[in-house]
This record gives sequence, C-alpha cells and structure tokens, in this order.
Amino acid sequence: ITSIINLYPQEVNLHLIDFKVVELSAFKNLKMTKCYVTEIEEAKEVIADLMAECKRRYKLFEQVGVTNIYDYNT
Repeated sequence: ITSIINLYPQEVNLHLIDFKVVELSAFKNLKMTKCYVTEIEEAKEVIADLMAECKRRYKLFEQVGVTNIYDYNT
C-alpha cells in the first residue's frame, strides 16, 4: 500500500476493509482513503458498490472497444 500511494498519489482511491481493526488503521486518515470499514455489514456494502462501479466501467470499455483504463483514457 505504501508503494502504491507514494507512486500514484493523485490516482489512488483506497477502500479499506480491516476486520482486525489494527492492520490498516495507519492508512485510514489519508486523503486517498475513501472509506475504512471494520464491520462485515459495512464491508458488504462497500464491496457491492465497488462491484457496481467495476461493471459500469467495463461496459464503457466494451463500448469503446478497449480492455484497460490506459487504452480507454487515450
């Protein structure tokens, strides 16, 4: 995680699920952390929302005829 946020600080959006509560807590207050959850019900919602966003993006890729974000952005 540290490498990713240092290499791509403007491009990263973190959605952290930390059932142990202490493993990822060092990252919960970063500007790129969009959510930090520790409960199963909250995690289910986060995952469902992220899957919906993935499906939306894949449909856009399909419409344009690309398979990744780099090609889509060009």
